[in-house]
Amino acid sequence: MLPASKQRPPRFPPMPGMARMARPPALPKTPSLRPRGPKGTPQVEKPPRPFPDPPPGWPGTLPEWAIYFAHRQLGLPDDPTPGIWTYQASLGGGYNLGGLILDFLEEDVRVGIQVQGEYWHYGLGSSIKRRDALSRAIITAFGLQPIFIDEDDALTRPEEILRLARSHIDLSKSASSIGY
Repeated sequence: MLPASKQRPPRFPPMPGMARMARPPALPKTPSLRPRGPKGTPQVEKPPRPFPDPPPGWPGTLPEWAIYFAHRQLGLPDDPTPGIWTYQASLGGGYNLGGLILDFLEEDVRVGIQVQGEYWHYGLGSSIKRRDALSRAIITAFGLQPIFIDEDDALTRPEEILRLARSHIDLSKSASSIGY
């Protein structure tokens, strides 16, 4: 005799008048996230970025690095130069008491640039839009033209977008929604 842990539960005889139930139809398979096709099929590659990888220890985001590198491509000084352009400039004491950390301060053309990520500036709703409107007001209060650069533009055509931004042209999604 088998121990109790190995014994099967007893089988009950079928109930009179009840037919055996049919199995439910198979559920459709959920789509796989795996690439399709035979092994060895080349995958579609993304086009190369128009800028190199950021250096180790870069303090900002990849879209900010793209705009930083675009300064070099436009013939501006390689490194931030006071009086021409500055990276992560503090306006009004930084984040203290209504201040702001500006991504790029283009002093020679009086432009303040903020690089906006898709998720953090468009995906989180109205509270973020209010904060961005406040950022625009702070930048304007310092006598600068506020220009917001969208992440996708910064990553695909940073040189062109920076040239337009330095000409006081804002192509961001937020600018088109508020009339700038």
